[in-house]
Amino acid sequence: MVLFMETDCEIVLKLDPIKIKNRGFDSMTNFYTKHVFVCENVRAEGERVSCGRSGSIQLLASLKKKMKDLSIEGKVRIQRAGCLDRCELGPVQVSYPEGRWFSLKTEEDVDIFLKYYIQSEQIQKIEHLIIKENQ
Repeated sequence: MVLFMETDCEIVLKLDPIKIKNRGFDSMTNFYTKHVFVCENVRAEGERVSCGRSGSIQLLASLKKKMKDLSIEGKVRIQRAGCLDRCELGPVQVSYPEGRWFSLKTEEDVDIFLKYYIQSEQIQKIEHLIIKENQ
């Protein structure tokens, strides 16, 4: 139940302390553990290279399907993004809360990313997929 209370010039929203289950989180304090943005920007032919023309749209679909198959939906959110401005390194992805950048280019990269980053945090096994700051 939602209650609205007006006090002097402010409105206070109160929620009953019930467990809220809504897509990616199961309460007001338990949100996604990771939020991965996948650039799928597509530029016109002849312009600067773009992730969408480098296979990111297919990789996004693959990531989402494999996450669903692994039953890790809701713990991690994978979503499309516009240009992340690292086009020449693409297709690119960025994961929060770490702010870690990746370049997944193949289905094998997707499998490695899901196994060693999303499921187990074994960063040393995915170093080759991480975009370094000086790149």
